[in-house]
Amino acid sequence: MTEEEKITIESVKEEDLIEVLKIEHASFSDPWTYNMFNAELSNPFSYLWVARDNSGVLIGFICFWILGDEAHLLDLAVHPSYRQRGVGSQIIKASMDYWKDAGLKSAYLEVRESNEDARRLYGRFGFKVITRRPKYYTKPREDAYIMFRDLNCDSDSRP
Repeated sequence: MTEEEKITIESVKEEDLIEVLKIEHASFSDPWTYNMFNAELSNPFSYLWVARDNSGVLIGFICFWILGDEAHLLDLAVHPSYRQRGVGSQIIKASMDYWKDAGLKSAYLEVRESNEDARRLYGRFGFKVITRRPKYYTKPREDAYIMFRDLNCDSDSRP
């Protein structure tokens, strides 16, 4: 993704869910279902955003909850053709800016132990592993790392 190829991030529309689901299935061994994404549309704590390239093509998404003064990042995926091009970083940056503007104090997420690319990406944004949750994931069975980010600190290591 070149510098001038900025993405647009917006709230998901119901008609976007099929494209979101395609990206989800291309990204995870145990993907969310259509009904799971659809349920997020009516969840008052849930934020489901999509990222579009400059021609309007849906290329990624993020789903997070805001619970009190904390963000819980539930799902983030980028279309395989757009990976390693800064899309995930732009999505995380937009989310973190929103969280900070909303006065949230912290953010956390779960990530597969084997998902080193995601762990590195989150680490660049200041997330740190705080614990391991054994056998958290299925298909295949795998531990999760719980990663945490204090949103009040200035150790902002965003790329």
